[in-house]
Amino acid sequence: MVVFDCQSSPEFRYKSTLTTPLEEISTEMGKIHNGILKVKWYLTCLKELAKSVPDNEVVQKVLNDASLWVASAPSTPVESKQAEDHIMLIQGAVKQTWPQDANLDELNKAMASLEIDEDTRLRKQHILHILEEVTQGGSVATDSVDPENAVLWAVGKKLERSKTLKELIKTTESTTLKCKLTKDKAPQPSRPGPLTNQEQHEMMAYWRKKQDEQERLEKDDDIDYGNREWANPKALQNSLRGAGDIKVK
Repeated sequence: MVVFDCQSSPEFRYKSTLTTPLEEISTEMGKIHNGILKVKWYLTCLKELAKSVPDNEVVQKVLNDASLWVASAPSTPVESKQAEDHIMLIQGAVKQTWPQDANLDELNKAMASLEIDEDTRLRKQHILHILEEVTQGGSVATDSVDPENAVLWAVGKKLERSKTLKELIKTTESTTLKCKLTKDKAPQPSRPGPLTNQEQHEMMAYWRKKQDEQERLEKDDDIDYGNREWANPKALQNSLRGAGDIKVK
């Protein structure tokens, strides 16, 4: 399997094969891209809502599971179906925990008739707004792409959707391919530039430190080895004479 290491924002990994059409791969990766953005948005909403129900086990479990999935995406291959599942679970948790807020218009009218302080009212309106975003599908960041036209870039070239990876790049199935995902007709994404002087200095300092630590450990091992009784070439002779550990001052 080929692992596509997508280094666009949000970062994630996806696995496929050399012979799978790039149209299928690009479309799926576009869906994953949008899915992660949406799950992140839903998590932001749900975390705010969860402040009003800190002991709710359903909400906390959904929060934890979705957060772990997003956090693992840059290192563990994911699928768009997983994003859809987390979105469904978040929506379900919201509707289960705040069923009385399903009809936002009626709730707003009810709130208007209550004698509550301004801070409480504003806080409630803020939560209602978040609820509406989540339960009705919400808005997604403008960084979302059209999966049907998403474009993959790797090794400095555009991966044409009409071809397979095997036709474009000489590589094996067991490889990890660094790539980026863009919208259709977007310019080629920039490649990482050379290290700055500061970055080079920090890297050299790191390796010097590691080398010094290794030399110190080897020196300590040599000293420890020489101090051991079995490493003493006269140990057997001393033991037969009964000298043992006798030290003469």
